Amino acid sequence: MCFIPLFAYVPIFYSDTFSLPIVTFLLLMYSITDFNKLSYGNTAKILLFSIALFIGIKIKMTVIFVAIGIGVDIIYNLKIIIKHIYMK
Repeated sequence: MCFIPLFAYVPIFYSDTFSLPIVTFLLLMYSITDFNKLSYGNTAKILLFSIALFIGIKIKMTVIFVAIGIGVDIIYNLKIIIKHIYMK
């Protein structure tokens, strides 16, 4: 009688349950946004990304690790682009 049966934990939602779709949405927005073009569509995608990031951080703070990873990828790709431009 010391332990609660496993079926008692089924209705409990952890914060990971709610933050995982937001992480997936952040990665989707990053993958379909073209940072080389400035248009209304890209601005809307970046705005949706920012709103989802804000909501995700309010739900669970570990969502910020995805944003840090995306930021590192953007900086790395920017360095490659700049190096490619100046090497010509």
